[in-house]
Amino acid sequence: MYSDKSDNTEQIINNLRNVMIGAVRLLTVPVETLIRRGYGERYYMPFLVLFLFFVFNFISFGVYGLSTQKDLGYLESNSLVIFTYLFAITGVFHYIGIWNRGRKNVRMHSRFIGKALPFLYFLPNADGMTVYRFIEPLFILLVAFIFSFFDPLFSGYLAISSFGLAFVAHAQWKRFHNQILDAIDAEIESTNLSAAMAGKSVDETEGFFIAGLKNMSNKEKAQVAERFRQKNKADEAKKSAIVNPFKDKEITKE
Repeated sequence: MYSDKSDNTEQIINNLRNVMIGAVRLLTVPVETLIRRGYGERYYMPFLVLFLFFVFNFISFGVYGLSTQKDLGYLESNSLVIFTYLFAITGVFHYIGIWNRGRKNVRMHSRFIGKALPFLYFLPNADGMTVYRFIEPLFILLVAFIFSFFDPLFSGYLAISSFGLAFVAHAQWKRFHNQILDAIDAEIESTNLSAAMAGKSVDETEGFFIAGLKNMSNKEKAQVAERFRQKNKADEAKKSAIVNPFKDKEITKE
């Protein structure tokens, strides 16, 4: 089925999802910076890393700096501070790596979400998205559990981040999966356009039909058919440009 309203609704949903991804990544970027490497240039945001460095420093001072009267263990009093400087320093190396890759003209998908830690590929035939959506968040959750014995506050942040990592990875996967579905839908529409315009049943058109077709004049039908032809040309161009930045297991394991 095709209608302008469905396209508008999907666009609104995509925009809301992008806003949610941006908000969640405020939590996950520090963890991502430490556990991944080889980012795409547009996915990695050095200014966000710098901003979060100052935010975490402020939080560290607020939580630990004002708690000098308490008898805190070393890890409990310094874990967030150490974490803050570690992800900031690692972020600098990421930026240098991206710059150096561009200087050498090494091609990399600009939205690549980074290579996961090699030992996380312990499952046979585990591809990139299996690691990003499930194994990596579980690994961070395990680290959070370990830190819960030393620093409950930092442990809580890691636990929340693990769920954030799973959410962002699933949203990225969903976005790419929707691109594939768009390509399949475009092929179905192109193949079955004439049959749908003739009013044949959905069993004969692979589920494709045009709403309100019976109430259209011949002129309106011709206009709809032309719109579909133009839409299918654009969709075909998008289909040829689809690149999965995190599917290839061999790429993500390097």
